[in-house]
Amino acid sequence: MKKAAVLLFLIFTSAAFGQQGAASQLAGLMEDMNLLSRQVGQLRMEVDALKKENEELKRQVAQAGSAQTQATALAALRNDVDAQNEKTKKQILDVVAKELESLAKQMQDGFDKIAKAQRAQPATATTVSFSDDYPKEGVTYTVKAGDTLGKIAREHGASMRDIQNANRIADPARDLRAGQTIFIPKAGR
Repeated sequence: MKKAAVLLFLIFTSAAFGQQGAASQLAGLMEDMNLLSRQVGQLRMEVDALKKENEELKRQVAQAGSAQTQATALAALRNDVDAQNEKTKKQILDVVAKELESLAKQMQDGFDKIAKAQRAQPATATTVSFSDDYPKEGVTYTVKAGDTLGKIAREHGASMRDIQNANRIADPARDLRAGQTIFIPKAGR
């Protein structure tokens, strides 16, 4: 607004001073116009720089929003995977439990068949015959835990068969017990 007023003042003054003054005023006006053009050009460059900066800020904001969206999507994906894993785990455990139950039933059926077959077999009496042909002299011995018929025979220099005959031991694993007193015939008849 001030420039327009100055221009009008110059126009009126140039008419008063004549043409020579008008030419110098016109030159001044031209210089003012050039200065204004340069300032407008500079303002355009500043506006362009601000536009570029604004676009960069918009891009950064979009990326930040995109990263947050990705983090949210990743968290949702993790939750989905965890839920699927739990579901799969439960399914596997159910299958394993059914398989174990089936195996236990098969084993029980097998045990039952074995027991039934064993009960169906006629009891065979094992006849063990004992001989009185053993030395009648000897010592008594109290069986200790861990003793076997062979160990007792070796420790006393006696024959296992003589100890069995003298004590009527049909099955040493079953008939020889800790605390039991037995007769050990002397060897060397």
